[in-house]
Amino acid sequence: MTDSRSRPPASRRTLAAAGLVVIAGTLAAIAWNRAIGLRRALAALVDGTASSVGDPLPSVVAAERLGAAWQAPIYDDFSSVGSSFVYPPIAALPYTLVVSDDAAAVHAGLVWMSRIAFVLCLLCVYVLAGANVRRRSVVVAFVAWSGLTFFPLLRAVQLNQASLLVAVCIGASACLVARGKVAAAGAVCALAAAFKPQLAVVPLLAAACSRPFARSALVTLAVAGLASLVYGGIHNHWRYLSVVLPQLAEGYAFYPNQSWSAFFLRLGGASPLEFELATAAPWVGTASLLAAGAMVVAGAFVLLRSARRSAASEQLPLAVLFAWQVATLASPISWEHHYVPALFVLAWLLGEALAGRASRTTILCAAFAAPAIAGFVDVRGWSHGPVAVIGSSYVLWGGLLLAIASSTHLLRRPTAE
Repeated sequence: MTDSRSRPPASRRTLAAAGLVVIAGTLAAIAWNRAIGLRRALAALVDGTASSVGDPLPSVVAAERLGAAWQAPIYDDFSSVGSSFVYPPIAALPYTLVVSDDAAAVHAGLVWMSRIAFVLCLLCVYVLAGANVRRRSVVVAFVAWSGLTFFPLLRAVQLNQASLLVAVCIGASACLVARGKVAAAGAVCALAAAFKPQLAVVPLLAAACSRPFARSALVTLAVAGLASLVYGGIHNHWRYLSVVLPQLAEGYAFYPNQSWSAFFLRLGGASPLEFELATAAPWVGTASLLAAGAMVVAGAFVLLRSARRSAASEQLPLAVLFAWQVATLASPISWEHHYVPALFVLAWLLGEALAGRASRTTILCAAFAAPAIAGFVDVRGWSHGPVAVIGSSYVLWGGLLLAIASSTHLLRRPTAE
């Protein structure tokens, strides 16, 4: 993660080249398996029966149990194979909206939750990319690209994943920061950690750039924690902390997991075809821990350095989004659909580029990262050799490249528009 203080803003030629990279890379990924994955995801967007409720159904079951009796056991049927309720107890609360004895009604409710979240994500993309630029046509084209080809977003809709709710919180937080409502942004960001505890790292990292944001987030986290205790009870929280989280920390080698942990598990010979928690060799755990630590340390360094720059307040939305990137890169489980908020990072950098404030390095790194994260490549037929293992973690490499793009922008010297 380098300092781009001396680099001039990108030229129009660079922006055009970046656009071609994004378009060509996206089309190549789509063509890889004849757009089968993308077609199925798009079908689920308009046809609810084409979507799956296997992943969120354990959350609905947990909500139903806690709705019938607060503090009822919800982790006793946790399994290391397949889908289970793997969130803190408070995360079950939103799913009370779709609890029903009618399976079709549950399915329909989950579908509409996902569709609403999909629209809200695209709205956040538009706000973050187009808030301060005149070239609205480019922004609209980017929103269209996001909604029609960005596979993590479409996959999350197809699976009716809770990651959509997390993405809405992260996107709304960045939008609120861009509007100067920092305390509200911190509170909304904290709600994301109610689903993904590792995202509690975000306000801690963001404290380097905005203490009001961090204070608001931490207070909200404390309130949410107390509410979760009342709602779920001590027994559920103890089981979550002592059984569920330790097992999840081992990670999945399953191919959609795009984390460092999954990369090292697959490199160590674990099968990428089984949706189950893998048993890691000692070196895998050590390597994963070192990689996660390196992400956090490097991210903290970037944010501390960027906070000293004169344009730090103007780039606070990106700082918050960068903290999200660090938390995601450090997490042992980062499914491809967890990368939906990468859209918000790309949107912000696009707005900066159109306004003439981004360097050539930033733009080109983001341009190559975009199709790597956005595309879907079916790797299930690949061999388990080192080259194939490296290639199958393409979203991880795209996420790392996008983090480099963000860091170069955060560390740049302000340039004249």
